[in-house]
Amino acid sequence: MNFFSSTTQANRKRKGFTLIEILVSLSIFLILLGALMTSFFQLYRAQRDANDVRKVVADLRTLSNFVQDEMRTKTIDFYSYSPTYRFSFDTPQHVLYLTDKNGTHQTTITFIPSPKDVVGSENGGSVVFTKQVRIDKDHSWSADSGFAGDPKQISIPHVQLKDVSFSLAPMGDPNARVGNVNNLSDSTLQMQPSVTMHVRFGNNYYLQTTFSSRVY
Repeated sequence: MNFFSSTTQANRKRKGFTLIEILVSLSIFLILLGALMTSFFQLYRAQRDANDVRKVVADLRTLSNFVQDEMRTKTIDFYSYSPTYRFSFDTPQHVLYLTDKNGTHQTTITFIPSPKDVVGSENGGSVVFTKQVRIDKDHSWSADSGFAGDPKQISIPHVQLKDVSFSLAPMGDPNARVGNVNNLSDSTLQMQPSVTMHVRFGNNYYLQTTFSSRVY
């Protein structure tokens, strides 16, 4: 009799978790899990946004490097605009003409907007480089066969280009003559040639960078 009584008392002492305790524990676990998941997704989005920014910066650097490389060995080809034309920094050019010192190698850089009805035009326009050569200034231009893929279209897959334009300095050709007056007499034209590139992309983003020529 004593044996059965002690067994019954031991069974009564070995009680499990109550329903309320289980619900409270489960609620705490779900709250912690939700906080962890929220932190994870925020970190994932931040990492994804950072990767997108790196891709955009890399594409813009590619474009800048192409223009910079051309500016190192060439200068502004004023005659492709007009020998007597005076530029304005407030009205940038959408076509950049560059030429070497001898006037025998020319690079044309043009921004071409994407038509709205073209599939894949959500990436915006493209920048096209065209190179031409000639024997001397008395001969006409011909395509540069040494420039692979002439004209060359710069691939910018991660940037939605809206506009690319160029402000030129000096504002006119210092070697040109207007009537009997040489432009070299104008001190505003006696400066190292440079090009300021304006790039509009994405959702109203703007980039401006300036390149100086080593050729006068």
